[in-house]
Amino acid sequence: MDKNNPANIAAETHNLDVDLGTSPPFHATGPYITDSDGNEIDSESDYKLMMSDGTELGMDAGSVVSADQSPSNSGAIIKFSSTPKFSVLEKWPNYAFKFIRGVSYRNGALVKGYLDMVISPDGTYPIVWVNNINPVPPTRFLAVQMPGNRVSLHVELRSNPPTQLGIRLNGQKNLLEGDKSDLKLPLAAQFVKVQTLPKRIVVP
Repeated sequence: MDKNNPANIAAETHNLDVDLGTSPPFHATGPYITDSDGNEIDSESDYKLMMSDGTELGMDAGSVVSADQSPSNSGAIIKFSSTPKFSVLEKWPNYAFKFIRGVSYRNGALVKGYLDMVISPDGTYPIVWVNNINPVPPTRFLAVQMPGNRVSLHVELRSNPPTQLGIRLNGQKNLLEGDKSDLKLPLAAQFVKVQTLPKRIVVP
C-alpha cells in the first residue's frame, strides 16, 4: 500500500470500530474534516480550535497545564497525527481517531504538549497537556464533521473495551473535561488555519 496516497491513508485510518453508544449524534458531511474555510485539514498545517463563542482551545497557566477556553488570539497552535509522533502527510477522515499536540506561550515561556485526558481522584476526567508520553501514549480524539464547517469532538476513554466520552466545560474552572454522562455531548468547534511568521512554529 502506498502510505502517501490520501485514499489509502483514509481507508486505513477509517477502519476503526467506533461506538458512540447510539447512532452518530450528528449528520456527517463529506469524507474528511474541514477547516473554517471549508478546506480539508492536513497534518502539516497549523490550526487553532475555535469555539462558537470565539474562544479558543488553550493552555491554562497552572502547575498542571490544563486545557482551557482561552480568549481569542491567545489559544494554542495545534497539529494532529495518527501516531503520537508526526509520520506522513495525511487528512482527518470523518469518524476517525487522531492525536492532537500543541504549543502556546504561558507566563513568557513557550509551552508544548500532547492533549490528553486523565482520571482524577474525584472521579472527573480533566483534559490536560502532557510532555511525557512514554510508556503510555496520550489520548486520541474522535472528530465528526458537521454542517457549516464545524466539527464535533469526542475523547477516547482508555478502558476495556475503549469507549468515547463527550467533552464539556467545567464552568467553575473554565477548563475542559471528559463528559461521562449518558448524553456524551461533544465539543463543537472549528479548525481555523493559521500561518505563523516569520516561520511556522513546529509543535512537538
